[in-house]
Amino acid sequence: MIAENFSLQDYFDRIGYVGPATASVEVLTRIMSCQLYTVPFENLSIHLREPIQLDDDALVEKIVQRRRGGFCYELNGAFGLIDWNKTNLEASKLLARVGLRENPTTRILDLGVGKQQLVEIAKALSKRVKLLILDEPTAALND
Repeated sequence: MIAENFSLQDYFDRIGYVGPATASVEVLTRIMSCQLYTVPFENLSIHLREPIQLDDDALVEKIVQRRRGGFCYELNGAFGLIDWNKTNLEASKLLARVGLRENPTTRILDLGVGKQQLVEIAKALSKRVKLLILDEPTAALND
């Protein structure tokens, strides 16, 4: 079961991750690294006499919403809430909006410069930006 209160973007904001949301080794490694350096291992709940709750909603509330750390099984549980099938489907839709039919698990380094720029535009669309400034020529978008 996925927590009712889980938002992938809120989770990414919590761990400071900015990048594609695809289930590739490269992306998973970056997400795990972000979580490792931003969400501390802590056992304050024991000292505060708080119950240890491992249901999905409680993990999201503690780690994402209250910005706490936790035990290893709490941290890994929060990481395990990512629904990669849904995430890849959403990424495919965003890529299609900019005319890309690439598999969302394709490594960015395996794409040409034009397609890399389109991926960046798709990422901006996912954040509903109001203004997008391109600082490079867009002639390569047709590569």
